[in-house]
Amino acid sequence: MRIPMAFWVVWFHSYISNVPEPMMYTFSFLVFNIRSLPAIFFNDAAFLGVIAVNIFIIISGFGLTYSHYRKKPISNYRYFKKRFQRIMPIYWIALTFAILWNIYVFNYIPSWFSIFTHILGIHVFFPATLYDINGSLWFVGLLIPFYITFPILIKIYESKYGFWKLIILGVLAKILIGLFIYPNFSNPPKLWLEFLVDFALGMHLAKRYVLDEIKTIPNAIALPAIFLSICAVLVSRNSYIDLHSLQDPYLHSVYAVIILFGMIGLFNLFPRFSQKISASKIHKLLLATVLEIYLFHSPLVDYVKYGQDILHGDPVRTFFFALGIFLVLGFGIALIQTCFAYVYGQITKRKIA
Repeated sequence: MRIPMAFWVVWFHSYISNVPEPMMYTFSFLVFNIRSLPAIFFNDAAFLGVIAVNIFIIISGFGLTYSHYRKKPISNYRYFKKRFQRIMPIYWIALTFAILWNIYVFNYIPSWFSIFTHILGIHVFFPATLYDINGSLWFVGLLIPFYITFPILIKIYESKYGFWKLIILGVLAKILIGLFIYPNFSNPPKLWLEFLVDFALGMHLAKRYVLDEIKTIPNAIALPAIFLSICAVLVSRNSYIDLHSLQDPYLHSVYAVIILFGMIGLFNLFPRFSQKISASKIHKLLLATVLEIYLFHSPLVDYVKYGQDILHGDPVRTFFFALGIFLVLGFGIALIQTCFAYVYGQITKRKIA
């Protein structure tokens, strides 16, 4: 699930400020413009990449909660150490790369305040620094508060009606943020509580999965979920439902759940094919580099969009460009990681000998 979501984000970032706004269309427009359907679908589907972040948060909540119930209990110190080692080193490498890329490619020197807030991962709280160095690093600024507060969130979840307490808190946060934060900023700060509903849903799915209450989605649910996912793509940029509007952060979670269950349902309809894909070496290779792809892609995409302009607003060409960036980064980073692991293994063997 993380692989298509990571690609979706790359695709989404390849579109922003590069192609015209999505087409406003009606049923009659679709009927009389059959040849335009592929471009229309590519155009509108890309903009739903904003929902991929919500799905990433759901997956993060699932992963932390699943580890909590399936693995041996660990101290808070070991928990925070593991979380730190999981994300911060690669985050700081990506940050360094982005700073150097800005300086030597775009001739832009970030302010010391921006660099300082990025190092701490608190740049998401300031509109001026949110997208300043690397447009995709703000996601880490969301994960850090969830990692820090997870021991508290899991205690709330395990209390009586804990899941609904988290949902109510998350809904209230979304409403307040949508009413008072988003309308007052052109680049509103990203507050982690805005995504609490998504994280709580991931926690609940993990608990149900551990209890063997859910393993797959029945076909009776899968088909409607897939249909609703397609509808979400088709109406997402309709004048009545504007998912990309920053005034509607509470709609993102709804569509994230629809698309998530639609994808799970699609995998469930073709179980053998899904098992072969998940067991393939390419899948495992890309899965091991998803976070790195997410953190490193933005400067490269920006260079092509604003520095070279080779896409010329073509929806289909932009799709294959995003796919190319995704695959090159995935295999390139995997190769680097393999080389480092080999060198480190050789050094370790010599020390033991």
